[in-house]
Amino acid sequence: MQMTRAVVVAAALLGSALAAPSAADTARFSDPNDTPGKLDVKTVRHGHDGSRLVHNLSTYRRWNSRTLRGDETYIGFYLDDG
Repeated sequence: MQMTRAVVVAAALLGSALAAPSAADTARFSDPNDTPGKLDVKTVRHGHDGSRLVHNLSTYRRWNSRTLRGDETYIGFYLDDG
């Protein structure tokens, strides 16, 4: 009976740990003003909005969606947990 109770308690604890929302540290990274053009990245920040992880990116110059017109325009992000 003790073993059954221990197994039930362990399963409940493991289940609650797995059901909890994931979390990560809040961090901010700066990048130098070293690339010509409007899309040069200034800062990247990630943090929490409730249980959601949110990424924010700012550039040195203002731009709008027309900047991204054309076949040769590409924006890519690589997220690394290291």
